[in-house]
Amino acid sequence: MWTVVYVAQKSQEVLKIKYILDENNIISRVKKGNASTEEEGTCFEIMVPATEISQAQNLILEFEM
Repeated sequence: MWTVVYVAQKSQEVLKIKYILDENNIISRVKKGNASTEEEGTCFEIMVPATEISQAQNLILEFEM
């Protein structure tokens, strides 16, 4: 089961986190969320397998994301 580990609004932030996870052999995928209005913008959900959630969260905290 895939679990959301982080939500970002900027694509640069998504790329950084995806790179960190990939470098640490954590499988991840990004899902683009839908904004209900143009003013709200777009968000991106970074998801990892439920078995990897702890390790992914620790890496994100370690790199102060």
